[in-house]
Amino acid sequence: MPSDERVAQARKIQETQTSALLERENVVGTGTGLRLRNGEITDEVVVTIAVRRKFPADQLSTAALLPSELRDPDTGETIGVDVLEVGDIVPAVDDARYRPCRVGAVSAGTAQGRPAPSAGSWSTRPTTPWWR
Repeated sequence: MPSDERVAQARKIQETQTSALLERENVVGTGTGLRLRNGEITDEVVVTIAVRRKFPADQLSTAALLPSELRDPDTGETIGVDVLEVGDIVPAVDDARYRPCRVGAVSAGTAQGRPAPSAGSWSTRPTTPWWR
């Protein structure tokens, strides 16, 4: 199980390096997570670099190669990199109209015909105060 410190370090490195990584032609995103190796999730915390398409290293120029690890500019510590092929990322648009769901005096759906965010959950009064 990865330590919280290692995850926090990976997130910090990811946040500081994302802008530079996104300037590369094939990179579409970054994230922090566990390495995926041969379809299996490992316990190694890495910065994941999402690319449109993965290419064999021998088909890329030196400038196009992604690093195998990223360095924290403040501490000099490094974190591994996992490259994940995701294709093109496009926003999903759902402009369909839905009938509101009514349960008793509660209505879930749209606000005055306009799309409104919904948590999609129900809540009740807790029997134990949240601060205990």
